[in-house]
Amino acid sequence: MKQATAPILEPREDYSPIGAPQEHRVIVKKRRSRQKQRNLVLAILVLMGCGLLVAGQYAYVAQKGKEVQDIRQALADEKKALGQLQVEINQLESLDRIERIALNQLGMQAPKAAQIVTVRSAATAPVIESSQQKQSYQGSYKVEDEALTVGSNSFLAALSRFFSRLST
Repeated sequence: MKQATAPILEPREDYSPIGAPQEHRVIVKKRRSRQKQRNLVLAILVLMGCGLLVAGQYAYVAQKGKEVQDIRQALADEKKALGQLQVEINQLESLDRIERIALNQLGMQAPKAAQIVTVRSAATAPVIESSQQKQSYQGSYKVEDEALTVGSNSFLAALSRFFSRLST
């Protein structure tokens, strides 16, 4: 058997027909137009600006939330201090404390039973028509025609009662 042999050809770069004139091909890269590049950069900048705006808003909200939290904490502290002051006021207004100070520090004495006078308001006092009845009603104590008005302050009322007992 015979083997078939063929000549080995060198690889060619140009496969155009042998007698044809060669054309040089130039590969032209298409560039984006400058307008499209500007639009792209502008779009990126706008997106970045929007992102910064959103981040700034979140930071602002977080800051205001912190301020609200601080104010609420200060309010709670003030309410606690107010409660402590109210307890202190109640302790200082205590009638037992006032009586103890009057007896021990001021040298006052507790009233005796004969020195206690009940003062009635004009609405509940009996009607006294004659001066003789008035004198017998007053007895040895001086009773004023006007009602003792103290107001709604219990401390002043207790102090008034205490000193009115001492003055008689």
